[in-house]
Amino acid sequence: MAASNLCQPDDNLVPGQTYTFQMDMTGFHFEPSTGDVQSALMQNAPAYVGNLQVTSPVTSTLYNCQFTYEGDGTDIVSDVGNDLIQALNTGLGLPFNFVGAVPDTASTIAVSPTNAAKTVTDSVTDALGNAVNKIVVNTTKSAATGVQNLLTPVEVAVGILAIVVIGIIFFSGKAGGLSASETGLSIGGK
Repeated sequence: MAASNLCQPDDNLVPGQTYTFQMDMTGFHFEPSTGDVQSALMQNAPAYVGNLQVTSPVTSTLYNCQFTYEGDGTDIVSDVGNDLIQALNTGLGLPFNFVGAVPDTASTIAVSPTNAAKTVTDSVTDALGNAVNKIVVNTTKSAATGVQNLLTPVEVAVGILAIVVIGIIFFSGKAGGLSASETGLSIGGK
């Protein structure tokens, strides 16, 4: 938030003053429209928030919540920021962060090139990270499923038993082999 007149967290709000509180959704891949944010605030914000307007700088996850403070002057910036976040969470169920506030209109807030670049970089990094993670998880899951479906434990046990029996038959042949007679089969002798 690039503004020369930032409010401090413990500053009291002044009745009748226009304020702009900036909220952020960095790291989340679904950004609601400014209309949805404004509607959630209008329905859930405290009574001291009047004449509410929400705007969002282009290519950012920032929301400028401009309103006229209609309270008694006992509310402080950090409490109002938390009240607005709670109102958004109640109305939209989405995670917002309080960035800062100015005692002025939203048009006085500039998104610095550094903040804009960071926002774009964070979005691209998050998208790439999620894509790579999905590839690794799906590849590992597919390989594990393939091996698991290859042979069941019973099939492995039957295969080992067959190899052992065949081995006994062939190795016993040196001591007489397998012989068959009217009385049955015998291994290793007559």
